Amino acid sequence: LDMPVVFADNSKHKLIDGMAVSHWLSTVAPRRIVIEMVSARPAKRFKGKGGEMVAGQGIASTFQFGMNYGAVVALALSFPCPVDLVTSAKWKMWMSLTGEKERTRQWVLKKYPESEHFFKRKKDGGRADALAIAEYGRRFSA
Repeated sequence: LDMPVVFADNSKHKLIDGMAVSHWLSTVAPRRIVIEMVSARPAKRFKGKGGEMVAGQGIASTFQFGMNYGAVVALALSFPCPVDLVTSAKWKMWMSLTGEKERTRQWVLKKYPESEHFFKRKKDGGRADALAIAEYGRRFSA
């Protein structure tokens, strides 16, 4: 399941579809919810061709990201089960993976070959991360 989103009124901004997430959680009745503890990517300044460049997230993107992350955490906390926040370093260390998304996708393809159709493309790395976090939570959350 990809994260369900809606567009804000007359906007290009995607918001978490809280009703859809809540309905899905009610359907699966989780015993535990594990969410990756994330933070915004700070802007980094560097000299590029033609002057100074800024990499990372801008202020508006950072705000939008934080708003959606907060919505996911709030929805999780509204359910009668424990919620664990785990850093990417922690769950990736468990799988002996570095920060490279492609390695996580390859790990998932090897562990769950029957689900290959969900992870065919390199851009399915986010899905692979989600499944790896769920597997981490299934095995190690207390």
